[in-house]
Parts: sequence; structure tokens; C-alpha cells
Amino acid sequence: AEMEDVGRRLRALRKRAARRQSRPRQRSRGWRCAPASSTCMVVLVYSGGVAEVAAEFAQGRGWWKGRRALAGSADELREIAVEVEQAYDTLPLVQIAALHGDPVKAGLVSEPQMLAIIRWVVERSLYTWTEEQNTVHGVAPSRAQLVERALSAIPPLAPDAWLRWGLRLGKLKPRNRISVAEKQSKAMAYFQWVNAASAAAPAHRPPLLINMDETALVRHPSGLAGTVLKVPAGKPILGDPSSLGERRSHITYLASITHDAEVQLRLPQVLIGNERQFSAAMMRSLPTLPANDAWRRGKAASEAGSISTVQWLEILVAGIQAVLPATDWEEAFAAVGAVAEQSRLGRRLCDALEWQQVPTAPDGLPSVEAARMIFPKNMKVNLEALLHQEMETLKQRRAALKRQSKDAAKDQKLLAAKRQRLLKAR
Repeated sequence: AEMEDVGRRLRALRKRAARRQSRPRQRSRGWRCAPASSTCMVVLVYSGGVAEVAAEFAQGRGWWKGRRALAGSADELREIAVEVEQAYDTLPLVQIAALHGDPVKAGLVSEPQMLAIIRWVVERSLYTWTEEQNTVHGVAPSRAQLVERALSAIPPLAPDAWLRWGLRLGKLKPRNRISVAEKQSKAMAYFQWVNAASAAAPAHRPPLLINMDETALVRHPSGLAGTVLKVPAGKPILGDPSSLGERRSHITYLASITHDAEVQLRLPQVLIGNERQFSAAMMRSLPTLPANDAWRRGKAASEAGSISTVQWLEILVAGIQAVLPATDWEEAFAAVGAVAEQSRLGRRLCDALEWQQVPTAPDGLPSVEAARMIFPKNMKVNLEALLHQEMETLKQRRAALKRQSKDAAKDQKLLAAKRQRLLKAR
């Protein structure tokens, strides 16, 4: 029994030695693969033919877990890159075609090796891109930007089997602690009011709905979390270049949006700032448009930065002019039930209100108690007077429609009587 056990161990040692001899000889024990190996050739093809990238893969950069992603010496990297190029040049055409086709089907690499190669190529592309963003542009990319970059960095030759995942890193939006029943009551009161207001308008003059909202625009956004390179001590990287004034300076943007595309071009878009931000000299230097007005009052600290206020305003105006006219606001108004009597309510709103089918809003104006739910709790609005005015307008509209209906019926009778007289005359 002992002799049989010794024999088994000897045979296992011989097989292990034979496998080691059949593998390509590597210069260093820490290398991931030999420069002439088929794995390294696949990396060369999937990196776009950059021999230095394949050399880094052969060195094992970014391979060992728990170790820093340090590169070898430049001389060693160039030497390995030369060996990679020479190995590729000596390959037969059949193997080159297999490398550019499907290396897994050709038997050059296994599926786990292929997946590891694609993952390494994407990770290295992310590293170099992040290094450029940190050191050249002074920007720390967010995780969502990294994911978007990673999806675009997947080699075009990668098999479709590795492209089936569509997940991304992101944040969950905060949710207000309002019961579903209260949300439904608020929505139904709003729908009832907007439908009544639309019904009170003349048929040839549909109501124009305008949404006005304000938001704060910072001169220089900062403090955004992102991806930053780990660098050795004493080697600082370029930070986010900005002054304290730029990071504290804000203006207010009051946006006006309507569902009518023609009217949207004429609605005012207001930027509100103090006299330090919008100085009199700066206002005089701006190109003027008809009917532009400016109000100035002094209340804020001054700001200074590498980009002038005029340039900053030009960027803001260009962004506003590019977004507002190009957006289908009529569809957006219909999705929230402001137009079309909730016949095109968006799926997103229906899910928030837990409606499988959109209920029909009651006719007429909402009650004072229901209308009060539309406005903020601490907002002082004389709803009784407002609803009374709306009710009078609605009554006048209904009376006018009734008169028009009577006049139309009277005209029809007169026309029918005239036809009868003409027929008798013949």
C-alpha cells in the first residue's frame, strides 16, 4: 500500500513537471502570462493594437488583489512591448483571423479567460481616463460617469454574451411621506380645477397654461463626489480650480414654460442676481434684445473667477435656448394632467398615485376644502374669493354657450323656412 502511494505521488509530480514545461517560459514569477502567449495576443487585439497595454497585462498590473496598481519600469515595459509585437508578427494568418474573430471558439482562450481579458481592458481604460480627469482637468468623475464610461470602453469585438447586463450605479430619489390617499385627493382637486378652467374658456381661445418655477444656479459647482487616483505622498494631483467667491456665488433662474411651442419662444426667462454679480458696466456690455428689463439691488458678496460673468451668462443662456425650445412641453403638460383632460396621463404619475386606470374628475370647480390641498399649508390664499370668481366666469361661459346654441337653432329654423318658401315659389 505504501509503495502504491509513493507511485501515485511520483506520477503526480511527473505530470506537474510536464505541465510546467509545456507552458511558455516567463521571465518573472510575478508575471501574469508570457508576452508570446495567446492570452497576451488577445489583449493586444482588444486594446486596439497597443503593444504597451498588452505588456502591462503580461506584467500583471492590476491583477493581484489587495495590491496597489503599480507599473513596472519603463525599460522593462518597452522590452515586453517589443516581444509582444514580434510574437504577433510571426503568427500565421489563420490565428490572426481567429484573434479578430472569436478567440473562444477558435480555442485560443477559454471563456473565463476571455471574460477576465475584457474586464481588465475596461478597468485599465477607466483608470487612464480617471487619471486624465484628475490630473489634467481637475475633475473627480462620479460613479454614474464611470459606469457610462465603462459601457463605452467595452471592446467592439467583445462577444455579445458579455454585453447583456444593463445595470448602473446611481442614487435613489427621496420620497415625501405623504399617504397615497392624500396624493390622490390633491391630484383629483387639481384635475377638477384645471378641467373647469379649460371648459370656461372660449372655444376659439383655449387657455394658455404657464409653469413658472425658480432654481438656484451656482457659479462653480463643487464638492461633487467622484473617483480620484491614489497617488504617493508628496505628489499632489491637480485639484478643482475655483475661488471661494465662485463656490459661494449664486443667482436665481426663474423659468417660464408653456405647452404652446410658439408662445414658449416669447416667454421671459429671468436671471436674478445682485449688483455685484450683474454690475452696471457688465449690463451695458451685454447684447440687448427688444423688451429686455433689468432690476438691480445690492445684497451679496462679490465674486471673482477665471471666467467672466458675461461668459458665464452666455453659457447659461445658450443652455436655456438649447433645452426649452427643443423639448415637447405639450406632452409633458399632458403627462401631468394639465391638458387633454387627463386622457394622456403619464405612467410615472399613475404609478405614484397607484392608479391602474385614471378615474374621471368630477365636473365643476372643487370645493374650498379640496382646493386648499393644492396649495402649501402655510400659503395664505383667499380661496373663497378665487373660487367665486372662477364660478362666475364659468357661469358666464355656460350662459354664452347656451345663447350661442339658441342662436344657432334659431338660424337653422330661419334657414329651413327660407328653403320651404323657395320650393313653393318654384
